[in-house]
Amino acid sequence: LTPSRYVLRGHALWNRATAAERAALLGAFCTNTTVSALDLFNACIDDKLCVTLGRVLSTNRSITALNVSTNLITSAGVEAIADGLRSNETLIEMDMSNLHAPGSSLEVKLTAKAEQAFADAVDAHPALTKMYVALRHVPARDLLTRAVERNAAAARAAQRLK
Repeated sequence: LTPSRYVLRGHALWNRATAAERAALLGAFCTNTTVSALDLFNACIDDKLCVTLGRVLSTNRSITALNVSTNLITSAGVEAIADGLRSNETLIEMDMSNLHAPGSSLEVKLTAKAEQAFADAVDAHPALTKMYVALRHVPARDLLTRAVERNAAAARAAQRLK
C-alpha cells in the first residue's frame, strides 16, 4: 500500500460537524492502518479533541506525520498530546506551531508545566526527527531540541548502515 495523507484543512463538512462527530472521526484513526499523515492544520482542533488525538497517538502504529498547527490548543491540549506521545513509537514529524487560545488571534502562552510534559514525552520518543513548536520555557525547549537532534542523528546512522 502507498502511504496516504488525510487532510481536513478547510473541509466544509468538518467545519459543520458537531464536537461529537469530530471526536468520532478522529477516534477512528485509533485503528486505521492506511493513513500515514494526518493534516489537521486550522481544523478547529481544541483541547477536548486533543484528548482524542492523544488516544490516537497512543494506539495508532501507521501515522508518521501529524500537523495540528494553527489550532485552538492550550496547555491542557498539549498535555493530552504529550500523554499519547509517551506510548507512541512511529511518529517522525509533528507540527504544533502557531497555537491560539479559543476566541483569540494571539498565540497561546503554554504553561511551563505543559511545555515540560511535552518535552519529556518527546525526549522519551525514539523516532521524532522533525518538530515544529514554539516553547518559551528554556529547560523544556532545550530538552526537546536535544531529543529531536538525537533522534535525527540515530536515523541518519541507521540509513548509513543500510
